[in-house]
Amino acid sequence: GEEFEDELDRIEEKAAEKSKSNLIVPVARVMGRVAQYADGKGGKKGINLTILSGQPDAEDSRSTIFFFRTHFGQAGNLVSRVLEQRKRKDTFKVFIQSDRSKQNNIEKRIAESVDVIYVGCYVHARRPFAKFVKDDEELCYYMLRAFLLIAHCEEQAFSSDISRDRILRFRRKERFVWRIIKNVCEHVVAGKTHIHAKNKTWKKKSALYTAAQYVLTHYEALTVYLDYPELFAENNCMERNLRMEKLIEDAAKFRSAEEGRIALDIIRSFIATCRAAEVDFETYLTAILKIPADEIAKQPQNFLPIAFAESAH
Repeated sequence: GEEFEDELDRIEEKAAEKSKSNLIVPVARVMGRVAQYADGKGGKKGINLTILSGQPDAEDSRSTIFFFRTHFGQAGNLVSRVLEQRKRKDTFKVFIQSDRSKQNNIEKRIAESVDVIYVGCYVHARRPFAKFVKDDEELCYYMLRAFLLIAHCEEQAFSSDISRDRILRFRRKERFVWRIIKNVCEHVVAGKTHIHAKNKTWKKKSALYTAAQYVLTHYEALTVYLDYPELFAENNCMERNLRMEKLIEDAAKFRSAEEGRIALDIIRSFIATCRAAEVDFETYLTAILKIPADEIAKQPQNFLPIAFAESAH
């Protein structure tokens, strides 16, 4: 509240005295600093690193923009802050892909002005069956083969001559596989014997029962990608980017301080976005820093790494 704003004012004044800018102030004021609990019991205390990515051009993966943010709260809170920045006031549709934890859902207040469609990740649905394969090998290996078939279809769909018709053609096959997966999960949850599940019952708190329940609960989100060629079946790209967090824990200096952490988030956002656009990070940053900030603010889309890459050619 007021204490937060007063603190930002003090930071800004101190930076002005030294004739330099401070990264905390603009980032914190635009994106917020501490997310509040939905029940109004105060601010969240858990610190998380969230990575968001978006693809402005559905036909060109090089246009992908990555955004790193270390903050108090969950991914859903950060997505809500991003959606607040949109200038459009009318209701619009947005797809949000992640594992289907409730922490990734946007805030109720923001959801009222957004037609949000949540997209799952089949890898998250598959993972428990691989992790707990010893609990029921016949069931798990059957499920793993089904998920492998989905992965194979996806690979074939994007292998060559990519087109909407080609992707949808392969995904019609995937839809049939998903129905099989759903059927097996229904048997597991109902405690019935299935031809590919040797146990007659599974305890409700067991890992495989929970895995089957996850598929049924989020079946619509897990399969929504089948109707949209621009969507992927998984979000492995984000998972791989999160792994870098472990690698920098001991290498990144000043990451324990808030200002240092924000600086690190900004740098990583630049690097990941440049990598996607196949642009040299140093060359791009050197060129951008020479352009007046007000000029960039007028049409920021013209200064994204993908735009820089196309102008270079």
